[in-house]
Amino acid sequence: MVSPSSPAKPSPQALSLPRLSLRWVLVIPFVVLISSSVGIVGYLSFKSGEEAVTQLANELIDQMGDRITQHLDSYLGQAQAINLTNRAAVAAGTLDLNDFNAMGNYFYRQVRLFNFAYITFGGTDGSFIGSGNGPNNALEIAEIPRANPSELFSYTVDDQGNRVRLQEVLKNPQTNQDAWYVDGVKAGKPIWSSVYAWGDLPNHISISASTPVYNPQRQLLGVLGIDVELFQLSQFLKSLNAQHIGAIFILERSGLLIASSSQESPAPILDGKAQRLSALNSQEPLIREVTQDLISRFGRLEAITQAQLLRPNLNQRLFVKVIPYRDDYGLNWLIVSVVPEAEFMSQIQANTRTTVLLCAFTLGVALLLGLLTANWITAPIAQLSQASYAMAAGAEQQPLPTQTAIAELQTLAEAFELMSAQVYQSLDRVKIALQESKEKYQTLFQTLPIGISITDANGQLIEGNPASEQILGVSAQAQTERTYDAPDWRIIRPDGSPMPAAEFASVRALQENRHIENVEMGVVQSDGRIHWISTSAAPIPLEHYGVAIAYIDITESKQNEFELKQIESELRTALSEKVTLLQEVHHRVKNNLQVICSLLRLQKNRISVPQLAAVLEDSNNRILSMALVHQNLYESKKFAQVQLNDYVQSLMQALLQSYGGRSGQIKTQIQISPTAVVPLDQAVPCGLILNELITNAFKHGFADPDRQGSLTVRLTLEAGDYLLSVANNGEPLPAEFSLEQTRRSLGLQLMLVLTEQLQGCLRVEQTRDAAEELTIFSLRFHPSAVKTDL
Repeated sequence: MVSPSSPAKPSPQALSLPRLSLRWVLVIPFVVLISSSVGIVGYLSFKSGEEAVTQLANELIDQMGDRITQHLDSYLGQAQAINLTNRAAVAAGTLDLNDFNAMGNYFYRQVRLFNFAYITFGGTDGSFIGSGNGPNNALEIAEIPRANPSELFSYTVDDQGNRVRLQEVLKNPQTNQDAWYVDGVKAGKPIWSSVYAWGDLPNHISISASTPVYNPQRQLLGVLGIDVELFQLSQFLKSLNAQHIGAIFILERSGLLIASSSQESPAPILDGKAQRLSALNSQEPLIREVTQDLISRFGRLEAITQAQLLRPNLNQRLFVKVIPYRDDYGLNWLIVSVVPEAEFMSQIQANTRTTVLLCAFTLGVALLLGLLTANWITAPIAQLSQASYAMAAGAEQQPLPTQTAIAELQTLAEAFELMSAQVYQSLDRVKIALQESKEKYQTLFQTLPIGISITDANGQLIEGNPASEQILGVSAQAQTERTYDAPDWRIIRPDGSPMPAAEFASVRALQENRHIENVEMGVVQSDGRIHWISTSAAPIPLEHYGVAIAYIDITESKQNEFELKQIESELRTALSEKVTLLQEVHHRVKNNLQVICSLLRLQKNRISVPQLAAVLEDSNNRILSMALVHQNLYESKKFAQVQLNDYVQSLMQALLQSYGGRSGQIKTQIQISPTAVVPLDQAVPCGLILNELITNAFKHGFADPDRQGSLTVRLTLEAGDYLLSVANNGEPLPAEFSLEQTRRSLGLQLMLVLTEQLQGCLRVEQTRDAAEELTIFSLRFHPSAVKTDL
């Protein structure tokens, strides 16, 4: 009945939580808030400035690219336009190709007006006339007479373009072998020549706007040319980059330099000859590295077909804008503008350093103010804490400071003084209440109709109420003289076998330190009678106590339980006999109906009149539908309801066989939940209606044996009613068809009568879409007294 000796339960321990000083609780959030706020503001300011600088750099580099493109369009386009004007003047006779004096003067005025390097005309016979930059970039007029094509004469000129003196004679000039002449003749139309060096002045590198001149018979007369020196383009790029920030350069698609804003020549002189310079071999790191990056990114420079804004990181972060430049005369260059990010970010970085210093200063000031404020707040609280410990220890309370500048702490000190006075008054009231509670406990303990016993920590009974003496049949004094495993206790299980002490509720409660409830046991009395009790036990969380045990007398309920089991056994026997009888009934009905079906099929096979055979076949199918209901009931464990899904599957299969097994032409679908059931009184009418609907579909909708289609039987639950529908896409019903007016058909009359028996509603509808026309018969009825789960 009681537990063996067990160790005393440890007293509950408070959860060990980290303890923080109030000073730091006040200081740390304050400091974190200030420092994080300043840091976030500084970070956002830095990011905002960085974004602004990025936007400014992008706008600057875009403007720079636009200016270069506009200058090239204007300057180079002007050269082609003037060439075309000169060719038109030749065609009109205004410019005489045989009057080299007039042509030289004319070209001189154009060079001075438009700032070109040289304007020339070369004839097919090797003759030449032109004006432009000569030695030391002084303007000159150069001529190769038609009568003497082996010598070139260079003349100084005055401001009016008149020849002043002969300054130089060159032997065997062969100007018609230069690129400006050869490329123009080869193209047969106005073009830009390839880059070439002047034969007599190799430091002059240029491209030429070359335009071939033909007579009306399309015979070549010569080539007009206007030279644009690469030096002139470089000078323009240098003017854009006056502060020497980054680099601007123009490339051919081959990677050779056309012009750049650096001091480096795009065609340095080596051994007296101009050598084109590749950007990959440039002495300017920005030009060389950016070109290499472009090739690495795009594979080859020809792959760059549209403007690109790039941010490569080549030893330093850069803003790079690449603009393809083309014109109608063959130019295919790349304009590259490079600006280092550092040129814009220096001020941002200085602001960042200032922000970091301000954050550090703010953090220090916040920490100092926080410590001062925390000390001001925590000092009075510490005095209150010491006073509370002294009161808890019973020591004499020291007077508390009643004057402080913080209103809340002043209120707290006054409240503590008031509380300490009330504590002593409360102790007196607690003692009185404790005495009253003890008296109430004793009264309740002694008068409870439930048996109660109390054990010590070793499981020894130390107290029991009168109800326990009556239930156990042993006085409280005698109980205290027994141990839990004394032979005087005779305890049995509900099955009559002896119950060991380890199964006692009191023993389990002590050992497992939890509530044990409703352990049934029998106490065998000295006269042999068995007193059945339900025992519950719970640990007592007090020192020197073990468990509290409650006993409830269940002898009478046990007797009632025994009698109930006997009655239940008799009912099960009777029910088994009735189930057997019901199975036999359904089995016999099913067999008799199948015998009738067999007789009808035999009779049908002997009749040669098709109409009579069809009538017998319909009768056979109707009886078969009823037989399948009884077969479903016979095979089911529930004899009051029919599983609709299984029933419709069997009925559909039987009807398919009846109509020649047309499953190949007609696709059938049954969409009924396996849990859908109907009671027996609704199963037969429902089965007969289904038989008529499916039969009509086969007979009328698919009368043509070669017709293909689909037949669908669906059951849904709507507002508590079953909605059973049969749909087919066979031959549609006549337009005048109506259920109410069709009385000549026995099948339709039967369906209407059965629908009234089900207290349901039968309707028909035809729907049409782009693919097919459906005939749908729908039966709505309420399932009676059957739990459904669709």
